[in-house]
Amino acid sequence: MEAILAIIFNPWTIVSLIFWLFVGFGALVLRKRKGAAYVFFPLLAMFKTKRLNKFINSIGQKSPRLWRMFWTMGIFVSFSFMIFAFWFFFSNLVSLIIEPQITNVITPLIPGVTISLPTFMYLILPLLFVITTHELAHGISSSVDGVEVVSSGVLGAGIFFLIGLGAFVEVDERKVRSSKYPRNTRLRIATSGTFINAITAFIGLLILMALPFLIQPFYRQAPQIAYMLTEEEGGFNYGVLGSGDVIVGVKKDNGSYVYLDYQFDLTLTRILDNKTKIACSPGNQLTFLTFNPGTNKEQERIVTLGPHYYYGFSFEKYNDTAIEITEVDTQEDGGNNWWLEVGNLITEINGNPLNYTIGDTFEKHLTVYGLTSLNITMSDSTVQSINIAVNGVYIGVVYDSLYWMGTNEVSQFFGPFWPDFTIKEFSWLFIISFSLVLFNTLPLPIFDGDRVTTELVNWGLGEGSYTKKKKKKEKFTYKKSDKNYEFMEYRVDKIISIKTYQTQNGKNLEERNEHLLNPNACKLVDTIGDGHYDAVQLEITPTEAYLEEDKSIIEVEYEYWFDEKSKKKKYIINFIRLITLVIVLGNFILSFVKFGFGLFWVPI
Repeated sequence: MEAILAIIFNPWTIVSLIFWLFVGFGALVLRKRKGAAYVFFPLLAMFKTKRLNKFINSIGQKSPRLWRMFWTMGIFVSFSFMIFAFWFFFSNLVSLIIEPQITNVITPLIPGVTISLPTFMYLILPLLFVITTHELAHGISSSVDGVEVVSSGVLGAGIFFLIGLGAFVEVDERKVRSSKYPRNTRLRIATSGTFINAITAFIGLLILMALPFLIQPFYRQAPQIAYMLTEEEGGFNYGVLGSGDVIVGVKKDNGSYVYLDYQFDLTLTRILDNKTKIACSPGNQLTFLTFNPGTNKEQERIVTLGPHYYYGFSFEKYNDTAIEITEVDTQEDGGNNWWLEVGNLITEINGNPLNYTIGDTFEKHLTVYGLTSLNITMSDSTVQSINIAVNGVYIGVVYDSLYWMGTNEVSQFFGPFWPDFTIKEFSWLFIISFSLVLFNTLPLPIFDGDRVTTELVNWGLGEGSYTKKKKKKEKFTYKKSDKNYEFMEYRVDKIISIKTYQTQNGKNLEERNEHLLNPNACKLVDTIGDGHYDAVQLEITPTEAYLEEDKSIIEVEYEYWFDEKSKKKKYIINFIRLITLVIVLGNFILSFVKFGFGLFWVPI
């Protein structure tokens, strides 16, 4: 019950509740304005606003010459990444075929499958930021060259709990692809999002490299004890230190503390290996300064240094009365008992039978000071002597996590989780930005790289002569507010026929008439302003009153001029797409076949 109340009265719960109440109120107010609000509770809410359009246009119109130079530079950067991305995926595919390793795995980020749900929470902020800057880049680069921003808006995302806010931009792609705008404009718009993502990845990498120095004035990273080995497990200080204790500093006798900081490789291991001013040898006692997060108290503990023995083999418990040798260091590797054989069972140490049930373990024999040899009895009752060497000190501490120890009031206010959160957020910012750059430059229809490839192919083959015509049919859903129906083609010559159909549940019910309008009632128009007809304008008369909005389908057959080289261009572009698709899918499929998708190789 206390946990539930803690969640309910958590400040972030209240903030998120207020957010969703505003979302609900906004959706209610805008319910009659179609397309103004999209709510996918409790994951996402989107609102369109013209104010953001004006904001984007105002940015683009400030120093347009500098903006053009900036976005033109993005063309070359994005093209370079396109070459790199193709090489990366191709070489990675070859590695997966010839000599697959875990670092070659390419897998989609699927919450709960390839990444854990807690980890996914760290992705939301970077994702929103990367997507928002990507979309704004498209919008700004469009406005610089006078391309209309059709719509834009804001969005909020989370899993009920509001994680972050973002923005989206929709550019009039149809006009961009027309001859009204030069190829440089289309390339600048196509590559602007990727260019900004590349800059974001570079900045994220710089911040990651600088974070240890930025964090140092406020935090030190110290080891937190997970478990203390008992004497039966080979430990020397059971009961002296406790689980959860953070080892803050170490000193010897009346010397000064050496404060641990794993950010800068000042680790407990370095101290025990005599790589600091503290001299350590078996039998010494050190003073550990520990901090307990539960009690929020520091305490000094006296720790005894035991000998770390080297005996040249590894073992596993075979049963409660024997251990099995699993690996032996060779003589060439400096093994001091190289003559032992893997698979041998040891049942007694110095004549004392091993019995793990009552604590008579092999590890316990290694807590004796001054050992130089041990007599071991094998399962066949043969007795042999093994050599023992001391190669350091041992205290019996097991730790698998690091704790951010605050050093001043600022860090104590933000708590120990802030540095870890910051590092993970910027790590994911770099990973997501760089990954998006690689994928988005690929020549596939869903990515910006496809538009770049199309422009390059068109530029390479040039424009053909528009001396031939083709026929085409297109269907439109009738809307009273729409007077112009825009075609997919840009150079329409004439209308051949117009038919209308009534639909119900997506099925044609009845063909009403062969020609909806007489030739004088429909007119070809140039909606783009490039000097070519690209849409038909209809004037509906009372005789066509049977047309129902969102239910009547208007079918237009028309004739248009086409580029004679378009077929060759399409073959080349589709071939490039096919090769790219095979390479990318090959990476995904082989990653799954060889390693499974329950993996994500980036260590976070």
